[in-house]
Amino acid sequence: MKKLLLSTAILLGSISTFAQASTTIAVGETESNTKIASSVKTEMPTANAQDSYTEVRLGEVPTEVKVSLLKTLPGSKLEKAFVNDKKEYKMEVKAGKKSNTVFADATGKLIK
Repeated sequence: MKKLLLSTAILLGSISTFAQASTTIAVGETESNTKIASSVKTEMPTANAQDSYTEVRLGEVPTEVKVSLLKTLPGSKLEKAFVNDKKEYKMEVKAGKKSNTVFADATGKLIK
């Protein structure tokens, strides 16, 4: 009986460790940045032929996109920028030692 209870407890413990929710990547060190990072899309969408991104110079990124990025993730630095045919921007952003990928449209609205 003791072995049955022990094996049941081990089984339930191992099942619960696999059922954990995925974590978000925090940008910066403050709690507000963690909340913002969870609302920002951090994974690249499924790549279709029309969704392929091409790298652009940082000077070619619209001011609205840069301003929106700095308001959303203060203290971050834009490392690389890419654009697709729909004028959606994929930006690699670095804050401290942490890197993140952020998506925005041409008006600066972050894409979820």
